[in-house]
Amino acid sequence: MKKLLLSTLLLLLTLSAFSQKTYEVDKYYAELGGYVIKLFNADGTDGLVVAMQDQGAANWCEASRLVNSNHAPAGAKFSDWRMPSIDELKIMYDVYKNRGNGAKLNGNSYWSSSLVAPSGSWRQDFSDGNAATSYMSNIRSLRVIRTF
Repeated sequence: MKKLLLSTLLLLLTLSAFSQKTYEVDKYYAELGGYVIKLFNADGTDGLVVAMQDQGAANWCEASRLVNSNHAPAGAKFSDWRMPSIDELKIMYDVYKNRGNGAKLNGNSYWSSSLVAPSGSWRQDFSDGNAATSYMSNIRSLRVIRTF
């Protein structure tokens, strides 16, 4: 009886390991809270998700406080959103510009978490694709990401 129970448990664990859902880039998944913009592995089980809507427009310090606010209902279920790095903003722009605008990003200039000493941060302009530094006191938009 112990062997049967152990075998059944092992079979269930094996099946659950192989039944993990896979995802595709530039598609919306409510269970992830937004649009997938990058996959970290070939099997599509780990990657980056961008929020469905902007969290607002503010200076950099205020924007960093908006990270877990103003989400669509699916995104509001998560508390691990963060400000994207400049490299992640470039990925967002690539998906926005070249793959069909699934993430519904507009032509705003977005803050990144990548700082430039002493009082600046990198920002990505979604109207022309240029990345540049900006004073933290300037007003920019914020769109957050999370990993899955």
